[in-house]
Amino acid sequence: MGMSMKFDDYSPEAIEQVITNRFQERYGAEVEYVNAAYDISGFYQLMEKQYTLQKQQALVRSYCAAQNMDEASYQQKVDAGDVFADFPKKGILCCKKTLDPKEIEEELKEVAEKIQEL
Repeated sequence: MGMSMKFDDYSPEAIEQVITNRFQERYGAEVEYVNAAYDISGFYQLMEKQYTLQKQQALVRSYCAAQNMDEASYQQKVDAGDVFADFPKKGILCCKKTLDPKEIEEELKEVAEKIQEL
């Protein structure tokens, strides 16, 4: 039938029913099999973002372990702006920003909620 079909219910059974009905109405044809394919690009983008955030989280934890610092102390330094050149950062060249565990955790929660919606 093509791309970008809209359905009220995206369950495989509902999709099959809509397509079967449409084929019978338009062509008077019986449908033997329906293979529902979903646009999953949004899911992959969310998974990539989640993976990036988890890598950032691991960088912070690794840095804290190497510096014998707990994450709460690291967070206090980030919140106070008392950061050192070797703190883990994200971004490109001059636009690098120190990784903030609190922001990472909030973003991870948002991504997890969006993944659940899909």
